[in-house]
Amino acid sequence: MKRKILALLAAASLVLTACGGNRRINIPVPKTDEEIKASAEDAWEMTIDTQIPEELQAQPHPAADSFAGGTGTEEDPYQIATADQLARLAELVNQDQFGENGEEVKAAAAASYVLTADIDMNDLTDFDTWTEQAPEYLWIPVGVRYDYTLTDTSQATQLASFEGHFDGQGHTIRGLYIVSAYYNTEASQQPYYGLFGLVDGVVENVTVTDSLYRFLTPAELHPVGGIVANVNSGSRVENCTSGVDIVAQAATGIGGVAGELSGGELRGCTFDGSIRTEGKIYYAGGIVSEGSGGTIAQCTAKGSFEFTQEPVLALGGVAGELMDNTEGDLLLEDCVNEMDLNGAGIVSNLASFHDGITLRGCVNKGNVKAGGIAASLSVHQDQSTGTAGTVLVENCVNEGTVQGEGSQGGIAAEVNLYDAGTSLTVTGCRNEGTVTSTDGAAGIFGALNLRNASTVQITGCENTGSVSSTGYCAGGVISNLFVQNDVTGTDVLIQNCRNSGQVNGGNYGAAGILSREMGVLGTSVSGNTVRLDGCENTGTVTGLMPIVYAGGIAGYLPFDGGSTTVTGCSNTGTVQLLCDGPIDRPDDGRNYPQGVIAGIVACTEESVKVQDCTNTGSIDIPQDIADITYTDDLLGCTFAYDGTEPVLGMFQIRDGKAIF
Repeated sequence: MKRKILALLAAASLVLTACGGNRRINIPVPKTDEEIKASAEDAWEMTIDTQIPEELQAQPHPAADSFAGGTGTEEDPYQIATADQLARLAELVNQDQFGENGEEVKAAAAASYVLTADIDMNDLTDFDTWTEQAPEYLWIPVGVRYDYTLTDTSQATQLASFEGHFDGQGHTIRGLYIVSAYYNTEASQQPYYGLFGLVDGVVENVTVTDSLYRFLTPAELHPVGGIVANVNSGSRVENCTSGVDIVAQAATGIGGVAGELSGGELRGCTFDGSIRTEGKIYYAGGIVSEGSGGTIAQCTAKGSFEFTQEPVLALGGVAGELMDNTEGDLLLEDCVNEMDLNGAGIVSNLASFHDGITLRGCVNKGNVKAGGIAASLSVHQDQSTGTAGTVLVENCVNEGTVQGEGSQGGIAAEVNLYDAGTSLTVTGCRNEGTVTSTDGAAGIFGALNLRNASTVQITGCENTGSVSSTGYCAGGVISNLFVQNDVTGTDVLIQNCRNSGQVNGGNYGAAGILSREMGVLGTSVSGNTVRLDGCENTGTVTGLMPIVYAGGIAGYLPFDGGSTTVTGCSNTGTVQLLCDGPIDRPDDGRNYPQGVIAGIVACTEESVKVQDCTNTGSIDIPQDIADITYTDDLLGCTFAYDGTEPVLGMFQIRDGKAIF
């Protein structure tokens, strides 16, 4: 995962003997602790004080001498019925696994436990004032990794992870209080924060609520999660609910349920708490901050985010950033976001470098600023193995409002396929919400960028929401499709997609399916194919004059890198041009339409084929701008090239054809 790591350089003087003489190589002098701290303060834009104010200090909860019953086996788990017995679990696990009692520690960490009652770890009478006045007891997470309660961080001891089975049996834990001013820039010495810290086992069927986790220094490289800090490969967190309030000065990553997913499973979990930071935060998600491989399924986010500064990298209702890894695929399935947030509805950054990511059946119901389902979806090649990434997105739905700058989409704001052999398959996705942007708005993808030879299939997708761009293009399915100029061998299929929503283009293009296709203009590159097949528009498509291309199916298709075909498509919706001010025709003697409008495709390059398409929708042009537009039932106009530059609109109209 991308991390902001401040490395402390080792230093020494190295003397080598070479060519019969001595040569001294100067090694950089190591930074002092003061220099490291100053650098960190500059990066976080805050003063880092590792002292906890007296009013926020608390003592660890006393631990019981024994559990309520059980022997710790799967058949006869240890029974936990009181706060001091829960503290006993943490005390047993959080010992030095390499110390004198190492075998006992490992046995405790691998044992089975059950809750037999609801537990209050503190008196909750004054819970609302805990940010100013600490309760009596501090919580030390089970499997805390490094002991964050030590004032001398250089003496922090590595503790055991939890490798056993904890079953809450539907009970609730209240009153957890964590406060930390721990700050250590060594990546290998980071505490883990949550009910549990590092988990290599199973945690299930428990609710944690009315609890406060407070971080007075940047939680840098410290995974923070309401239930579990880190879910490792082979581990599982299931049917857990987090109603925790997490308050940080600044943070690398915070997850409402889990801080980080490292190949494990998060299933049936819910976030209903709050995450707040006063300064920067790099990754945040209602369920998990970030993840590499694993499964997130049947999870729901319905808490709240509050950030004084905007997240720098990734903010998602369910997850901040997710990717696959060399050890396994990533599955994000049947998750729901109900929060309003200044990020993406489900996941902010979704990236495939290996064998695959599947994003299936997810629903966004919140009002968001960066993609209804995802803000950025990217597909790469693993340069070390040559494995090309693959992404499958199916049956995802956006119901919320998407409103933001740049490209915006009901399913994804921006999609990038970077390397040869990568593939993206999208099927059965639907946008029902309003999508508004300043530059490229669409019901499915705001921008689809193909930067190398890739395969893209988008089938059976539908937009029913209103789509509007105030400054550029708008499309019912895709706003902008871009193929990089030196790419050959790309294949794009947009098949059986439908739009019934209102599409309002800016001052360039508007279309029911694909607004604008660009790339390899006037070059000799070939072998790329783009196909629109069996698509349908029934919504109203509106283009704003001047310089606009409005089409029932497609707007502007100047693609000269292979073949583009539009086949079997139909439009029954109204296609119209609007003008909000006077338009001046160039006084150069040429027929220069500033608006092109058609029932199927507004404007194409000569090589584009439009076949077996029908239009029964009306084409509406205000009378006062009719003399500076060109219209046709199926195809508005074509254009050619003058050298390597496109000649746009410089033609005469004879018998319904554009003559150059």
